[in-house]
Amino acid sequence: AYEIASCLVGSEMCIRDRLYNQHQITTWHTPLPPDVKRFVFDELQKTMEAWAPSVGPLKGTSAYGVRTYETGSYLHLHVDTAQTHVVSGIMNVAQELGGGDDWPVEILDHGGKLHAVNMKPGDLLLYESARLLHGRPSPFKGRSYANVFVHYQPQDGWEVDF
Repeated sequence: AYEIASCLVGSEMCIRDRLYNQHQITTWHTPLPPDVKRFVFDELQKTMEAWAPSVGPLKGTSAYGVRTYETGSYLHLHVDTAQTHVVSGIMNVAQELGGGDDWPVEILDHGGKLHAVNMKPGDLLLYESARLLHGRPSPFKGRSYANVFVHYQPQDGWEVDF
C-alpha cells in the first residue's frame, strides 16, 4: 500500500497511515499446492530475468494462488512490498465479463503516464510492483475475474531499509 497524509472517509480503511480496501471488497482465494507453486516459480523465472536483466538472478518470493474478484470489486492504486515484490507478474486465468466492459490494470509508469492494460485468460503482465503505482480503481462490472500473482526479488544482495 502507499503512504497517504491522512485517512479518507467512506469505504476505505486506514491503518497506520496506509490506504487499504481488501477488508471492504470480497475476493476469493484458492492457494496453490506447494508443488504447483514451485512449478510456477520455476517456469516463470527465466521470463522474469530476461524482462529485468539489470536486477540479476531472481528468486520467487510469493505466488498467492488464484484470487477471484466479483462484481463491484476494485483495487486502489498502490505499490507492493519493496523487500519481496521487485519483479512481478499477473496471470489472468479466467474471466466472466457477462457482457460488461474489460477490467483494465492501471499502471503509472516511470514517466508519469497512466496505462490501462486489458488482459485475457492466458495473458501474463510483467511489472515493477514495488516501484510503480498499479491497481484496478474502477469497479468491476462483470461476474468474475481470476488472476494468479507471482513476485520475485534478486537472489543476492537485496536489502531494503525504510
